[in-house]
Amino acid sequence: MTIMIVLKQYILTICLLGVMIFSGCIRGSSSRDIRADGRFDDWSGISPAYSDQTGDGDGIDIGRVWLSNNDKRLFIRFELGEEISLQSGNNLVLYLDTDNDASTGRSVNGIGADLLWRFGQRSGRLYAGGDDNPVNAYELGLVTAPTVTSSDFEIEFVAPPGESIRSTLFPGKELRWVLRDEGSSSGDIAPDPGAGSVYLLKDERAPDYKEIPLKREAPETIRMATYNTLWDNLFKEKWVLSKILKIIRPDIITFQEVGSHSEEEVREILTEILGGEWRTSRKKDVVTAGRYPIKKSSAIDGNIATLFDLPDETFPRDLLVINVHLPFGGNDAGRWKEAKDIIRFIAGVKQDSGKSDIPPGTPIVIIGDYNLVGESRQLDMLLHGGGKGPDWDGTALTDLFPYHNGAPESYTWQSSQRKGFGPGRMDLVIYTDSVITPVRSYILCTETMKRSELSDYGLRRDDSPTLSDHYPIVVDFVFKPDSAFSQSTNSY
Repeated sequence: MTIMIVLKQYILTICLLGVMIFSGCIRGSSSRDIRADGRFDDWSGISPAYSDQTGDGDGIDIGRVWLSNNDKRLFIRFELGEEISLQSGNNLVLYLDTDNDASTGRSVNGIGADLLWRFGQRSGRLYAGGDDNPVNAYELGLVTAPTVTSSDFEIEFVAPPGESIRSTLFPGKELRWVLRDEGSSSGDIAPDPGAGSVYLLKDERAPDYKEIPLKREAPETIRMATYNTLWDNLFKEKWVLSKILKIIRPDIITFQEVGSHSEEEVREILTEILGGEWRTSRKKDVVTAGRYPIKKSSAIDGNIATLFDLPDETFPRDLLVINVHLPFGGNDAGRWKEAKDIIRFIAGVKQDSGKSDIPPGTPIVIIGDYNLVGESRQLDMLLHGGGKGPDWDGTALTDLFPYHNGAPESYTWQSSQRKGFGPGRMDLVIYTDSVITPVRSYILCTETMKRSELSDYGLRRDDSPTLSDHYPIVVDFVFKPDSAFSQSTNSY
């Protein structure tokens, strides 16, 4: 019976993988495959709009710059000679002459900039009709990625629902741009004076985004979710929470920012909304809840690891869930320590796996609010373990990297005040891909869903921001068969 279940799951995995593959294989000078998510393979085949000389200025050394667009989004990618945090601690400024008219806007490097954006200050100015107005990222529809430090970034300007970028920010057929480091009088600038910087806006329509169904595709999966509910909004916005949870219907869910309420109250609200019996584990503000018995739990700093006893008749192994809420803001040292401690915990689990409740091949999922707004090495540590390969087969762990159910966006957080820091990918799911495979995943964001999709699910566009400044991530996992695991490891 168990063998048949495992084989069925394996067949399901192979069949559903085709649904999950992102079609990023079409190449050429097109925006159809670009997603402003901090990954850059989708720019392959698009020629740089400008390549700046190396070492021709103090501070940040601007390199190649790319532009692309469709009727909904303008994309800009740029390389820098050093790793920086784009949303803080730099003097990089983008100038856009949106009507290609040097007589309007602010004069800089031969263009008339109608829009400027100071990345490090997270603020901009919009010059229109003789007015000079401050603007923030949310007013511009501006998304930058990645949120961690990098030497390669991409940004997008997204038109409001039902509008195009030509009817809002970019009315002309051409635009000119300047990217400049204003940290000193000799800071780098691209393009160089007199080099030219015209970009011809394409008339290309944005590709239709295939909406991700919110319901579980197959009963053989185990559905997990994570949700930072903004300091006890889990209890303050019960009507919205009820709508969201009844759509998600998770088997296991991890919450962050559960403040003054107890584990028992979390169990009660889950039972009230979803029915059934729920078990919980807690450390500080993180609570892990599941429909399965808990074998054991262990605190890892302010995070918690929970081993769920999954039913043998359905799943070949149990499941270890690490619910994380890493330190926020500028606390890079705190995030670095906790990332290392999580990897040490996993190393200990692997070392003791032959003589503990966690045998080799037990799936491990690190899920929650990572608060990754600083150094990239924290994410690198969690994926690669300092080069030791935390997965059971000695390879790196895998970053799920889901997208919004209704739009090609990967951010999981927006400011509740809609100002200051722009949208970012704060919430992640990292897992052992040697033993489990995701067959459906999404970020549930009502703000980017189509009106028809909202109606189908009985949701309102403001449901997501009403409940939290974070969006829930949902993923359906299937277990790989034992044979596949043993072939991939050869050491157990």
